[in-house]
Amino acid sequence: PLDIDIKSFKVSRQNNSAALNWQITSNELAGHFDLKYSLDNKVFKPLGAIQADERSGLVAYSTSHLITNMYAPVIYYRLRVVGKNHVMKYSQTITLRLDKVMFDNAMIFPNPVNNIAWISVEISESKEASIYIMDNSGRLLNVKKLPLKKGNNLLYFEELSGKRSGIYFVKIKAGNHETIQKVAVVK
Repeated sequence: PLDIDIKSFKVSRQNNSAALNWQITSNELAGHFDLKYSLDNKVFKPLGAIQADERSGLVAYSTSHLITNMYAPVIYYRLRVVGKNHVMKYSQTITLRLDKVMFDNAMIFPNPVNNIAWISVEISESKEASIYIMDNSGRLLNVKKLPLKKGNNLLYFEELSGKRSGIYFVKIKAGNHETIQKVAVVK
């Protein structure tokens, strides 16, 4: 067994990055740390490996993850400690919410959608909106810019018509307001 305890593993947002911090006991037994992230809490991708240093006892580590191109409402992180004896220990999964000031009453309908969808959104001042379409893994597929008027807006949205059946995320962003909604496309 690996006689190392993960005392803490935390994430916080710092501008366009996720700051990841952790502490472990018995650092002298650690070989390296593998960090992974996920946009769906199912498929985790490698973020990187960090070599353990030679200090003993309780030791703190930190790193950052650039999140400017993450188009999901939540990012999940986990840490794997690999001992010098190659035995591994995993942390609990932690989350970073990417939500900002949400639109009031934003809605995409119908949902599920076959070809054409409508976006209903209310905003307090006129702004240009960016509408992002991401696949289920968070990969950006399309960006469209549309003007929003102060008050209620009903927008014709045909960008989902050429997509295959599946789950997509639509992010609507205008200034400091945004929302991310899950949309099912059924053909």
